[in-house]
Amino acid sequence: MTFYLLVKTHNITGLKYLCKTSKKNYTKYTGSGHYWKDHLRLHGKNFTTELLKECKDNEEVRIWGQYYSELWDVVNAKDANGKKIWANLVPEEGQGVLSETGKIIQNRPEVKAKNIAGVKEFYRNNPQVREAHSKAALENNPMNRSGVRQKHKKAMEDKRSGKNNNSYIDTVFVFKHVSGITEIAAQCDFRKKYDLNKSMVWKIVNGYNRTTRGWHMEKRL
Repeated sequence: MTFYLLVKTHNITGLKYLCKTSKKNYTKYTGSGHYWKDHLRLHGKNFTTELLKECKDNEEVRIWGQYYSELWDVVNAKDANGKKIWANLVPEEGQGVLSETGKIIQNRPEVKAKNIAGVKEFYRNNPQVREAHSKAALENNPMNRSGVRQKHKKAMEDKRSGKNNNSYIDTVFVFKHVSGITEIAAQCDFRKKYDLNKSMVWKIVNGYNRTTRGWHMEKRL
């Protein structure tokens, strides 16, 4: 299999990206780096492609990728304004984002740290992208839809109410009101029916208070 080592240059911003692909139509390959992809989303897929090397295998890509990565310092190089010249967050060594080797490399703590730092730098330099992403996240959050939110609220209330509650105590009591009303129920159902304070009902049930809002506990069944 032939691999193509490439330099992509954005025609509007001048940002460069060192990458490789096995696609024969390598000029249309957009690249897979996080920083580069965010840059294309912001400024459009308007770039030119320069072919550096045709490599017969990944080992040859690794050798030449290391060479050019070090030659141009693609990870750290910055212009006079302190902005990255290259979109690469790690050296191009032919690892490939979807390959098993690539996954191992991408999961290394030092590589993750560089990826995170690169994305943060991109957002610092492009606050409009951060705002657009935040807005999209809010719009796509199902909890921001009134129907979903109400359904979730009701489900949570049902889960917490009565016998659906893990802390529900099914002991039945006889409650009497000064008006003469008698209610036979578990304390949870009793307080919900008459909109009573949970703590105060607990206190009359356990003998700490005699009454609450005219109610007293006469006996436990």
